[in-house]
Amino acid sequence: MNKNTNMKSKIKNNLIIVTIAMLIFNVFIVIFPENIVNASREGLLLWLSNVLPALFPFIFGINLLMSLGITHFFGKYIGFFTKKIFNVPNVSGFAMVVGFTSGYPIGAKIISELREREEITKTQGERLLSFCNNSGPLFILGTVGTAMFQNRYIGIFILITHYISAIITGILFKYYKIGEKEKEFINTKKILGKNYKIEKKENFFFIFTESIVKSMGSMITIGGFIIIFNVVIEIVKISNVIYYLYIFLDNFITLEFLNGLIFGFIEITNGINNLNYSISFANILAVSCIISFGGLSIHAQSISFIAKTDMSIKIYFLGKLIHSFITFFVGIGLYYWFFINFF
Repeated sequence: MNKNTNMKSKIKNNLIIVTIAMLIFNVFIVIFPENIVNASREGLLLWLSNVLPALFPFIFGINLLMSLGITHFFGKYIGFFTKKIFNVPNVSGFAMVVGFTSGYPIGAKIISELREREEITKTQGERLLSFCNNSGPLFILGTVGTAMFQNRYIGIFILITHYISAIITGILFKYYKIGEKEKEFINTKKILGKNYKIEKKENFFFIFTESIVKSMGSMITIGGFIIIFNVVIEIVKISNVIYYLYIFLDNFITLEFLNGLIFGFIEITNGINNLNYSISFANILAVSCIISFGGLSIHAQSISFIAKTDMSIKIYFLGKLIHSFITFFVGIGLYYWFFINFF
């Protein structure tokens, strides 16, 4: 009885917090309509001009390949690493490869798809979520290193730090629920067009069309989150809350650095934009930690896929916090060797 009462009380408290937050959100929309509309437009343009062209073909390709059974093809060749090092089944190899190369939130989407298709267990999916939903090399090397910091070596440093920390996080989560009885699902489908159990109407053209529809649906969801979080950042700017916080911290941190940390906590690109004013180790390390954490906007996009499964959102969030924490120490460890040799 006490457990039920506590649960109801917790749900009630959460609803109150969410209601207050949404009231504040809507009050700002009413009082500052021009600012909010501009922020929404910027988010929409960002999605249309950058995110949609870059991600849609990739998500479509991923959906198509998964429907054709490519997950088992990858698992055949890197199964040793997935099972021995990270304690996840062979089929996870595809999620690992794409999660390390494609960028947020594709890793979370693939892992969620594997769980929905019952190719991995709940625990195996949660282990994968801890280290396979990462920023991609194109964003880190191209956008952050070359475009923002105008120094490709900074991009290389952040990329190496990001990946090493992700691998360490995955090794740590190898022991998550280690005593639980392990199970590896056997998919009835065989690989790439060989004889396998086919549902009605499931031919290549059906899969092709279904992949387009699913991919476009995912892109619309991602676009919605980008617009909303762009508005949230604008509200934070209008409210001047960062300046009031800075008053208490001005002996320890600069206003620009604080802006970068808070904006990065909400949305990583905005945060990095506020930290590229100086090529200092503190700024570069902060950017590395922000990228590893991912930001609330990325988490919202990832959770939109995870929530369709029984995997724990808390474990996913814990994994990203640990990833960011490890990045801090790996960055310090690599800094002296890397910057002595390349700067």
